[in-house]
Amino acid sequence: VRMCVEAGCQMFEFSPDAYNDSMLKLLSKNLAKADIENSLKVMTMVEGANAGYNFFVNGPGESIFTLIQLFSFYLRAKAALRGRLKRFYAGHLHIDPNTDLFRLAMERGMVDGNTRFLGSKATYDRMIYRNSMLVTAATKALARVRDAFNSITARPA
Repeated sequence: VRMCVEAGCQMFEFSPDAYNDSMLKLLSKNLAKADIENSLKVMTMVEGANAGYNFFVNGPGESIFTLIQLFSFYLRAKAALRGRLKRFYAGHLHIDPNTDLFRLAMERGMVDGNTRFLGSKATYDRMIYRNSMLVTAATKALARVRDAFNSITARPA
């Protein structure tokens, strides 16, 4: 990382997709929560290295507990990187045909073999994986926590 920064590459994007070992396994990711923690540790050690993290919320296996874990990681990353956390994205999983997620969504009755993947906004909305155990308010809560933390830690101009 240090060599990259010295060569002018200062932005490092990580897309682990989940911050929980069981969710990572459900998403067929070949990493563990410890690997995500290690990436943060490495980034804090190299001055001038900026980081971004991309996650999915409301996916398979998501719960209030896993959201709290993700919120906690966000707050720790924000504090540890002191302004070098340039991006923290929490988006939704998109269901694509002939994928493991499509098969899981079929098992859970979210889509069927006749689901169209092109068309109206209503069609598009059916292509977003929604975990029935959570509500959209969880995504809004993450944004409120992020905004509150940003206002508390904002550096004076």
